[in-house]
Amino acid sequence: MRIAIPLMFTLTTALITFWYSLYTQKYQSLFVTSALNLICYVIITAIAYFWEGSISATSKFKSACFESYVIPYLVLNVVYVCIWYFLTVKKGVAYAGVYESSYLIVLVLLGIFFNHEKFDLRFFIGVLLVCGGIILIESK
Repeated sequence: MRIAIPLMFTLTTALITFWYSLYTQKYQSLFVTSALNLICYVIITAIAYFWEGSISATSKFKSACFESYVIPYLVLNVVYVCIWYFLTVKKGVAYAGVYESSYLIVLVLLGIFFNHEKFDLRFFIGVLLVCGGIILIESK
């Protein structure tokens, strides 16, 4: 399980991103990809609703709607989808994937400053390698 779940996550993410790029480049439509994502989210929402139980899921949703970061979360999701679309159309899926992987640096900083999380040296070296790769790819 220690290796299987991360590998499945990596493979699933890569396949979804690859197929997303095929739809994006073939149809040049933000609507098509957004509609497909919406269908997936509706299916996942239905599964989660029945898995957690209707009372628990509904009460969690109601309380989550009153969190202070619900509006930024929703707005940033919209921005994220649009940026992914335009970046995939302009640069391709490989570049979009590399750009997205740079979010690790921001997550590390947010985790340290706001959640007081601790990370080991190997994790920081991995993050630095990801960011170094982005600089290397974009340097001319």
